Amino acid sequence: MNNQTDKKEKYIYLEVLRIIAIFFVIFNHTQYKGFFLFASMPIGSFKFWLYMFISVFCKFAVPVFFAISGALLLDEKKEITIKDIYVKRIPRYLMLLIIYSLFYYVHYLVKYAYSPDWHHFFELLYSSKVEYHLLFLYQYIAFLMILPFLKSLVKSLSDRSFIYLFILSIIINGILPILEFYLFNGVLSLNDALKLLGFLSTIVVYPSLGYYMHHRITREHAKTVLRILWPINLFSIVIVCMATYKRGILNNGFSDVSSQLFYPCFNEINCCTIFLTTKYLIVSKQFLPRIQFAVLSLSKCTLGIYLLHPWVKDQAFFNIWLAFLLQLHINPMLSIFFMCFVIMITTYAIVYIISKVPFLKKIV
Repeated sequence: MNNQTDKKEKYIYLEVLRIIAIFFVIFNHTQYKGFFLFASMPIGSFKFWLYMFISVFCKFAVPVFFAISGALLLDEKKEITIKDIYVKRIPRYLMLLIIYSLFYYVHYLVKYAYSPDWHHFFELLYSSKVEYHLLFLYQYIAFLMILPFLKSLVKSLSDRSFIYLFILSIIINGILPILEFYLFNGVLSLNDALKLLGFLSTIVVYPSLGYYMHHRITREHAKTVLRILWPINLFSIVIVCMATYKRGILNNGFSDVSSQLFYPCFNEINCCTIFLTTKYLIVSKQFLPRIQFAVLSLSKCTLGIYLLHPWVKDQAFFNIWLAFLLQLHINPMLSIFFMCFVIMITTYAIVYIISKVPFLKKIV
């Protein structure tokens, strides 16, 4: 999602990836209307399983953004000094974090007629987060802090080392939690000190894999890899769905938070599959100038779309969803996809306008 990429060279497939990812980020934030729609379906029905599958699948979105950042910022040809990181990059994202935290805090004060509690606001800003999706900014700042170290590390790694990182991450973040659930019903879990890689996935594993897929895997090689990855990816999503189903049955119901316990499992596989699929399909294609301009324009606004879309979603978009669902009689999941597209384009228009205003363009 980083918009501070090399302006001299644009990789169109990475820009398409940004657009795909931001769409599914918006879908991920649709709660019971889409993301958690499976819970309102008859348990065990075809729609129950299909909607749950889509819900698990969409979790590749944020990992893909970090993979793109790794592909671009870990490039050996790109000079990024520690001074550059702490003088330009981190201050920008800290500014965004403060501005948008304040924006959403005031938004909810007005929406629910609350009285301001600025001590509580700064506590949230420092120790938690004001709005759920702003977690990304905290993670991205952490990624920037370790960027010099990570950049030196990845350029010295062999292909075998990247594959080892990929497999180790899958074991710790995917296979192990599933096995623990089936063997111990969640009562026993591996010591957190041995699961440290799981906590570092966002800022270490995904950027490293993004660098590897962008710089070391050619389009021709990607085709061979994808023949292996896609069956494994689909199978891993099914495993997560089955574990989620069993946990819901044991808990006598599905709640939005508790049902997502296994969603991060195998995200590495999902992320790499989507990344390489887009690279394989797009990298050799020639786009019409107008289409390429539209892609680049939209992708350039993905950070702003990410930061503003929850607010846009709150502005009467529930009525749009109802219109798709009740008046046009469109399938509930298709209705929410249409709504996500409308939210994405509407937010893009707002961000695009803001980006043309002096002194405001830096906040999107």
